[in-house]
Amino acid sequence: MNRVATVLGSSAEFAQQRLRRVQRQRVQAAQRRPKASTGAR
Repeated sequence: MNRVATVLGSSAEFAQQRLRRVQRQRVQAAQRRPKASTGAR
């Protein structure tokens, strides 16, 4: 049982770290995008 708990725990941590990385990449990509012009002059 301990081995199963260890494997499940480490995979859950990995998934959580991956989710944080993806969210951070999305934020960084949004910050790099130029702001859309409104078309108003």
